[in-house]
Amino acid sequence: MGVDLKGKDLGPNLSQRKKDGKYRARFLTASGKRVDRIFDNVKEAKQWLANAKYEDANSILILNNKTSVDCWYKQWIGFKQNNKRPNTVRNYRNRYEINIKPVIGRMMIGNVRAMDCQKILDNMVNDDYATSTIKQTFITMQSMFYAAYENDVIRKTPITKSGVIVPEGEAKKEIDFFSYDEQKFFLQVAKDYAYYEQFALILLTGLRISEVIGLTWDCVDFEAGFIHVEKTLCYLPNNGTAIYEFHPPKSKAGKRNIPMSKQVMEILQEQKDWRDKVNNRFKAQPGFENLVFTSKTNHPLHESNIRTATIAATITGSTCMASDVSRSAA
Repeated sequence: MGVDLKGKDLGPNLSQRKKDGKYRARFLTASGKRVDRIFDNVKEAKQWLANAKYEDANSILILNNKTSVDCWYKQWIGFKQNNKRPNTVRNYRNRYEINIKPVIGRMMIGNVRAMDCQKILDNMVNDDYATSTIKQTFITMQSMFYAAYENDVIRKTPITKSGVIVPEGEAKKEIDFFSYDEQKFFLQVAKDYAYYEQFALILLTGLRISEVIGLTWDCVDFEAGFIHVEKTLCYLPNNGTAIYEFHPPKSKAGKRNIPMSKQVMEILQEQKDWRDKVNNRFKAQPGFENLVFTSKTNHPLHESNIRTATIAATITGSTCMASDVSRSAA
């Protein structure tokens, strides 16, 4: 049992150094290797120790070249699910399943070389992937193989700065913003869609979809005239069961106060009246009783549904606008 400089128990495998007050975490892996790390605070040390022990306990025998990349990926992504944001894990999954697995998934992990990883990235260039997506694939491989190295799965990682180069892909397309007239047309068309209130709030406040569907009434200050943005709502797939969780914004700047215009206040007040009716008819999912926006049956909203409706409304709005322009020209 380790103790800090004041004699307080820190738990097994933890201690505090006298010379600089930093915390040491160390343990023996199943293979007999002593792993040792130094941290500035005890919270980080405990977190690393728990993660490292988990990885070691769930690792497989490996230096005999009988473990496939796909087998290691399944263990690695399972660990990442407990430590990374859902969107990050989703990106890892997509890049592995779509780009990495078809090339090296069946290979023994100890046999993968830098040229194999380079082939994956080069294939993406030939398939006209954007540079940002190619970089995501590189980061996925880099993290996956480094974790294998850290856990004695492989003797060295094939992802090196000189051995694997991230090539340039398709140039990033410029964002096409709505003009004022296009916004008006969009909102006119959107009135026929189920998510009109969300569309309007996004356009009038600049909120992200995940911030809108994660907005709760305690963050809407009608008296001061502000929306306090402090969380997002994330969907976590779990064997077909819908699981939602609140998460903080990606950065400190994501927490902000947005002033409400008169139109925004009116939209939210109408939404509050509608939510009161829904609450009287359907019981909310525990933990999500205070959501501003829900489905008609009082369930949290899925981001993809709003994105799909946005695309449909945009296409319809563009068609209507083009027709009006044509009639005006005639």
